[in-house]
Amino acid sequence: MGELWRRAVRQLKRLRTQVFLAYFAVLTPCFIVMGVGLVLAARQLMIQQIGTSRLDMLRQIGERANTVKTSATTLVDLYRYELDAQGYVAAPLSESEAGEAHAYLDRQKAKYDGVFRPIGLGHDLVVLGGNGFVYSSLPGGLPPAELEDQLWYRRLIQSLGQAGDSSVRFSSTFRDGPDGGGIYQFAAGRLMHRAGGASVLLVMIDEQVLEDLYTPALSEGSEIYIYDQEGRIVSHRDKKMLGKQFVDVARMAELYGTDQFSLVKKLGSDYLLSTYLDEATGWTIVEEIPARTLFGV
Repeated sequence: MGELWRRAVRQLKRLRTQVFLAYFAVLTPCFIVMGVGLVLAARQLMIQQIGTSRLDMLRQIGERANTVKTSATTLVDLYRYELDAQGYVAAPLSESEAGEAHAYLDRQKAKYDGVFRPIGLGHDLVVLGGNGFVYSSLPGGLPPAELEDQLWYRRLIQSLGQAGDSSVRFSSTFRDGPDGGGIYQFAAGRLMHRAGGASVLLVMIDEQVLEDLYTPALSEGSEIYIYDQEGRIVSHRDKKMLGKQFVDVARMAELYGTDQFSLVKKLGSDYLLSTYLDEATGWTIVEEIPARTLFGV
C-alpha cells in the first residue's frame, strides 16, 4: 500500500511538471509578443512626443525667420520712401548732388542700423538708379561685381518684373565676393519706376542671421536647413548647399507633408524627419535627427 502511494505521488509530481512546462511553452510567446508590443508602443509614443516638440521648435524658427523677412521688407520700404522724398532716382544728378545723396544715405543707413542691428539684423544697401545714380554700402562702396551676370540677380529682376512696382521679392542665397570670397547673403529687392527710368533697390542680409536662428536647436548628428518655394536652399550649415536647387518641393510635400514628422531611412539609418512650411515667408524649415540621438541606441 505504501509503495502504491509513493508511485501516485511521483506521477502527480511529473504531471504537475508537465502541466507547468506546457503552460510555460504556451504563455512564453504570448509574453514575448506582449513585451515587444509594449516596447514598440512606448517607442511610438516617444516618437510622437518628440516629433510634436520638434515641430513646435520649427514653428518658432519659422516665426523668427518671418521677423527677419518682415524687417528686410520694412527696410526696403523705408529706403524707397527716402529715395522718393529726396528725388535721388527721379532726374539725373550732378556730381555734387550725387555726393550729397551718398552722404545722406550713409546717415540714413547708420540710423536704421541703430534700430535693426540690436535685434540681430545687420544689412547693406545697394541702389541702382535708372537715372545713373549708384549707391552701395558694401565694402569699397561698389555694388557686387558683374551684378547683371549673376544668376541670383537675373532671377530676382525677373521676379520683380512679374510682381510689379509695389512688391518686394527675395533672391536666392549667393556669395558676394569674387573667386569664392565674401560672405553668403540674400537680397530683398524692389523696382522703382520713376521719371529717370527703372531703378533697383536692394537690401542685403547676411545668411548667418538665419543660421543663428536654428543653431541653438541642433542636436548631435542633426541638421536643420531652410529652402524656398522653388526648392533652393536659403540657409544651411554646409555653405556648399546654399543657393542650390536641392529639393523637389511638390514631391517633398507629398511624401513628408508641410507640417508633420516621419521616421525615415537615410544611408541605412533611422532618422526623424520634420518639415514645416511657414506660409508667411514661403520658406520650408526641415530638421533631420538620427534615431540614435533620440533613443540613445
